[in-house]
Amino acid sequence: MERRIWQKTLAAGLAILAVSGAVPIQPFSQMYHGVAVTANAEGNADYTFVPAKAETCTENGNIAYYTDPDGNAYTLSDNGYTRISAEETVIAARGHSYGAPE
Repeated sequence: MERRIWQKTLAAGLAILAVSGAVPIQPFSQMYHGVAVTANAEGNADYTFVPAKAETCTENGNIAYYTDPDGNAYTLSDNGYTRISAEETVIAARGHSYGAPE
């Protein structure tokens, strides 16, 4: 529990640096494996990074995205955060494919 508090504290501090332009947002958020907190323009730490996960034959994957405290999903670009639907974060499972019988 204490480790997670320190991770979030460090992430919040780095988020403030990111808002000031001193640190790029993407790289440090990826270091914390889904617990990094980024900052909005007002300096409020309220977006959580969700790392990309590859799909498999049987399980869906997801794109890298951010969530807010209400569970809404966002992508991040040079223009800021863009809200997307939960469905847009999913990469569908590939399923099994079999070659022609020999």
